[in-house]
Amino acid sequence: MDRNAQYIPALSGGIISRFLENTPHFRIYSEKSNPYYALKEFDENPMVLVSAGTNFTKDTFRYQLGMGDETKVFIDSGGYQLKMNSVDKTKYTDAIALSWSEKNGDVFPILDRPTGSHFYDDKEALELSLVSAKYYSDNRKHNGEQILNVLQGESKGAMEDWYSKISEYKFDGWALGGISNRNADAELGMEAKFASGLLVFFQNKEFEKDACKRLHLFGVGSIKYMIYFQYIQ
Repeated sequence: MDRNAQYIPALSGGIISRFLENTPHFRIYSEKSNPYYALKEFDENPMVLVSAGTNFTKDTFRYQLGMGDETKVFIDSGGYQLKMNSVDKTKYTDAIALSWSEKNGDVFPILDRPTGSHFYDDKEALELSLVSAKYYSDNRKHNGEQILNVLQGESKGAMEDWYSKISEYKFDGWALGGISNRNADAELGMEAKFASGLLVFFQNKEFEKDACKRLHLFGVGSIKYMIYFQYIQ
């Protein structure tokens, strides 16, 4: 597993929609000699993140963005939108999420159901995530994409239970969720939750496995947590 960290710029659904309303194409990245993003790290390994949960109705999404082969697209599964009930679960399914992600992305997690929702409990979150993991495992096309399994949980014990069940399904790495407090009295703070997830992975030697190509952290953007993660790394 490559130990280098990578920050992936995220494009919000609102920004994308505004661009696409005014122009049929725009480039996030053109050529190394003239990038729209001047960040050195982005220059060397260009990747952007978009959400399937807010863009899955756009059939030619990657084409409309004008993404070249030099730019990799990380597709956020849309699980957060299901958690917040901002997307219709009868219209946004595992089949739709996988198909759209394979068509438009290079790296993407399964359509997990994050814990801590007001619209389903944590037991159902795991049950639905297991259904998603099986669907992605059985139906992926293996065209060079990286698919990530997902670990969620509100405590280390919950994460261990989640891992014991979902690790049956083998993918190309992991995404770690649960890095947000359900309320002010949550059992673990955000830093401790992340550390707990890492401990589960280390105890099960996930990072020593050749198949584990990537660890992605959901919903992380603040400088505070960047410093914390860099220290752990």
